[in-house]
Amino acid sequence: MSIQGGPHRPLDIPSARPLRLARSVRVGSWAFGVCGFAWAISTGCHHKPPSITKSGPSAAASAGSALDSDARRDFNRNIAAYISLRERLARTMADTVRGTEDAQSVLRAAVAKARTNAKPGDVFEPAMQRSIRSIVRREVEGPGGANIRASLMDENPMGVAIRINGGYPNSLPLSTMTAALLAALPQLPDGLEFHFVGSRMVLLDTRARMIVDFVENVLK
Repeated sequence: MSIQGGPHRPLDIPSARPLRLARSVRVGSWAFGVCGFAWAISTGCHHKPPSITKSGPSAAASAGSALDSDARRDFNRNIAAYISLRERLARTMADTVRGTEDAQSVLRAAVAKARTNAKPGDVFEPAMQRSIRSIVRREVEGPGGANIRASLMDENPMGVAIRINGGYPNSLPLSTMTAALLAALPQLPDGLEFHFVGSRMVLLDTRARMIVDFVENVLK
């Protein structure tokens, strides 16, 4: 179970010049990149690693390639804003809570305080919500859909109340996500994951163990 930048523009090298290959070092814009906050990883909860069910190409893969470009752009912008906020808060609090056993809860409280007015749809805007519902529907209604649905329901916590900025209890399992579905969904940076809680798809911050946003009525 797992939440991945953008494509590089090809380098235009004049034909008159000798062709030289330069190694480019990709620096992921999503990377957490805060050395002083390594303690948050080491002190985070040790829950069961999410499981991913591998499957072959599916209708979801083609749906993902056709994901509305405007919806993807807006979603990526919202994700970048969230990651920027989390990194800034992590830097300011790293020295004060380094080595404490409850570093994850401290980070969650700081992020929640900074997002006091956050509401459903702030990250998953309406166009992205529609795209996600469509991708999941094609996955579970396509060939092998019954097995795919069964995989998505594996360890899916049902009947659980969730809220934006709310903590995801350590006692709750994390739903299985199929590889084909993850390939069709937008890529997420390290520390963010898609999961299901009942019929809702949630965006989970695994560093703060916090629900960033969710989409209603995805699994029907």
